[in-house]
Amino acid sequence: MPVSKGRHLVMFDRRTIEDMLRDGESVGAIAGKIGVSWATVAREIKRHRTRNTTRYQNLDDKNLCRFRDSCRMTSMCRTGCNSRCSRCAGAACNRVCEKYVEVPEYPKLSRAPYVCNGCRSRITLTCRHRCWFYDADAANEEAEWAKVAGRQGVDCSPEELAAMVAVVKPLMRKGQSLSHIWQTHGSEFPIGARTFYRC
Repeated sequence: MPVSKGRHLVMFDRRTIEDMLRDGESVGAIAGKIGVSWATVAREIKRHRTRNTTRYQNLDDKNLCRFRDSCRMTSMCRTGCNSRCSRCAGAACNRVCEKYVEVPEYPKLSRAPYVCNGCRSRITLTCRHRCWFYDADAANEEAEWAKVAGRQGVDCSPEELAAMVAVVKPLMRKGQSLSHIWQTHGSEFPIGARTFYRC
């Protein structure tokens, strides 16, 4: 399929990305299937990947401490058991040990496909890192919200807006036009001319 320039991804595309990631397909293969560039798919995955969704969950009972192999601590959960906490099925040390230091992020996640959807180690529960996931529903919801948020209001802080209003209102009461106010004070305002006239 030829690459479509400037095309926005839709829910069908995002479902295809998720399904193909789960099947272990490459970013290039996904891009070819939905007809966009490799960079578009890579950006989509990195921008909308998440730690937890209703479909994908990081396992809280997985021991993620970097000292788990050498740790000799016992009975941190105070239940009276004498086995090493680092080997406990409940992985209580993740939550209660003051010496707990999480392992660094898995280096492969800095390269395509950037997520763990199709990772064999995650599926067989042998992975000892926290995971990233791509969930089409969550990604689509996030993308739709970003579109709406980007079109709302004025792109400045409430304090900047209040300061601008404090300058403009008295001048308008004196009968000055917006054009004249912009020409004399426009360089002080945190917005452009079109936004100034609109609001």
